[in-house]
Amino acid sequence: MNEIVIDQARFTCITPSLVRMEYSEKSDFENRKSVRLQVEYEDQTFMTVNNEGDQYTLKTSDLTIEYQSDGQSFHDGNLRVYSHNVHWQPDQVDNSNLGGVHLAMDCIQRGMIPNSVHSATKAYHHNDSEYHLWRYLFGESDVVDPDVHYDEHNLSLEQLLALKPLENLSLELQKLIKERLCYPPGLLSESGYFLYNDSKTPVYDHSKWPVERIGSNLDYYIFIYDTDYRKALRDYRRLFGATPMIPKYTLGLWFSRYPTRNQNELLQLVETFKEKELPLDVLVLDLEWHKSGWYGFDWNHDEFPTPNEYIKTLKEQNIYTVLNVHPDGVPVLDAGFDEFESKSSIKRETSKEICYIDLYQKKTSEAFMEVFHQPQFDKGIEFWWIDGSSHVSLESLGNQFFTNEVYMDHIRKQNDKRPIICSRSAGLGSHRHAIHFTGDTYCQFEVLKSQVEYTLRAGHIGQSFISHDIGGHMWPYKHINPELLCRWYQFGAMSPIFRLHSSGGSERLPWIYDSIVESALKNVMYFRMTLMPYLYTLVKESHETCLPMLRSNILSDPQWGAGKTCWDSYYLGDRIYCTPILDERGFRWINLPKGTWFSGFMSEVIKSDGNKNHYIINKVDQLPPHYYKANKLIVKQPYELRASSTPKKIQLELYWEKDLIDDCYTLYEDDGYTNDCDKDYMETTFCLKGEETFTLDIRVNQNGQFDVPHRIYDLTVYSTEPFKLNGKMSTQDSKDMYHSVHIDNLDEITQFDIS
Repeated sequence: MNEIVIDQARFTCITPSLVRMEYSEKSDFENRKSVRLQVEYEDQTFMTVNNEGDQYTLKTSDLTIEYQSDGQSFHDGNLRVYSHNVHWQPDQVDNSNLGGVHLAMDCIQRGMIPNSVHSATKAYHHNDSEYHLWRYLFGESDVVDPDVHYDEHNLSLEQLLALKPLENLSLELQKLIKERLCYPPGLLSESGYFLYNDSKTPVYDHSKWPVERIGSNLDYYIFIYDTDYRKALRDYRRLFGATPMIPKYTLGLWFSRYPTRNQNELLQLVETFKEKELPLDVLVLDLEWHKSGWYGFDWNHDEFPTPNEYIKTLKEQNIYTVLNVHPDGVPVLDAGFDEFESKSSIKRETSKEICYIDLYQKKTSEAFMEVFHQPQFDKGIEFWWIDGSSHVSLESLGNQFFTNEVYMDHIRKQNDKRPIICSRSAGLGSHRHAIHFTGDTYCQFEVLKSQVEYTLRAGHIGQSFISHDIGGHMWPYKHINPELLCRWYQFGAMSPIFRLHSSGGSERLPWIYDSIVESALKNVMYFRMTLMPYLYTLVKESHETCLPMLRSNILSDPQWGAGKTCWDSYYLGDRIYCTPILDERGFRWINLPKGTWFSGFMSEVIKSDGNKNHYIINKVDQLPPHYYKANKLIVKQPYELRASSTPKKIQLELYWEKDLIDDCYTLYEDDGYTNDCDKDYMETTFCLKGEETFTLDIRVNQNGQFDVPHRIYDLTVYSTEPFKLNGKMSTQDSKDMYHSVHIDNLDEITQFDIS
């Protein structure tokens, strides 16, 4: 009984807390698969179905549906869904939604920082180019003000709003700004429910190509979760699909710049990183890799004389190549254009230099990938940085969403690669596209602070792998404020993706500045590389549960009242709490979750009740402000030059508070690159139990071919007070950090006493 048809209504139980609700006047329900969804129905059933006349009651273990079959579409009088603490009806407005994210952060700046969340209703809140702030900078006629004379490169929205009140601007520009001053609704809500309306989303036909739905059927999905936000994200994964397993190398340091450096300059840059003992894992080539300016796929041999050799040389050093693409056009003089024309639906217009394409045309879409993209994979590139979207003539698909889908579908055909892209978001279901580029941002502290909140809100719709421009994009000079850059480095180190980026000849390389800035990047990158086992395990957790790597306070601890409105601090996983410095003062007040927390950047332990603020100072070249949960194992590794490396040694850290310990942590590892991760992987579980005498149990579960022979395990115990471990007295290093004792070469079962 997972599917119940009641006259013109159909109810389908997907999980006990997620139900599909359809209404069709002709009872011709939609059985084709929605483009945004990847739900597979299993044996989830309604526990009971009762009726008295035309009044029906359907129950699962988590919710109750009451429906009156009155011959009308769903309305407040004939449908309600509820649980113990949650109530929903079709016309209900939710003002307590916790937000998702817009397409990107392009052009976000002082005066344009979102400060709340739009109300959630039964209508789907679209997230695509309609609300892209580039519409203003590109001077689209309906969003510029005819009374203000401006140069698009000089008068920002911040400056415009300083000149004229919002209500005096054009109606379309008012609409655009009002939309962007609030986050769009997301999955999670303090109201305990979310309604996803899929009624207008295209579906796949028999040839697995999207087509418009016919008719006015309603197709709703109701999530009921109260405050169990983790359950909501599990249900979200069940409905929309899994977050991909990104390759391990993507957790390392990326470098990109517009305009990009040429082949010789980039190879020299690699040597400079090596000389300075700085890690480097990904080099992103902006549009200058190809001819013809904004568009193109022919390599610019003046800048890259031997691209095959260049890519191979980097890959031999475990440095990976990503190419920028503007996917909405192709130069008619491109070497592959004749073949593209013969295989696609387009026709050359001799008067135009660029042929603009429509990816909804199936032949065009297939030829576009085959002719222009496959040769670059054959050269050895890893994936595409999709900078923008193609035109898609089926408007309800969404330009960005379907562009991302087309690219993901093509990269899935590269047998040795995990399917990922780097692209702007496109609303619910976009987490399946893996890495989300947040666009061209201004170099301002306010923007940096907003990036933290954006990342946390994105996690509420399953988007874990957010890639910001670390250092910002829009800046006309070579240098930005060095303090701002160092704080951006610190946030990057505690973010999913760490991608240095700049434009217009501006630089984010630390040695362009001074020794303090260089020390700042080196310190945070050394630290990030030691966290690699922890970070990659979080990638696996995101894949399996849709939990993001960076977690808002309310997602991690819904009962922490003081944390609900705090969007500038966050959990990294469940064991590390981050409190970044996001302004020029070098200090801040923080409020930590309830419990005992050990500082990771200075010798301090905070016993927090969750309500009291604490004052911290952090220098620009210190480690980013972060805290370890007491009596929880932290899994690290020795410093490695490449994120893709598999460590021979695992370093366990315990920040000890005198109390009973009962803690288990499972480390996940695989080859970090291929699709064999579903069958070839290793899980190592560390269980630590005891109060004064402790037992550390290490259990290795090897699956398939992946293995790490002769692995060594070490343990370091930290405390603020002197202590003895198996009779060995703790020591305190010269930096006046914690007292500690180190144990080498742990056995599978190790017992030790702490006194």
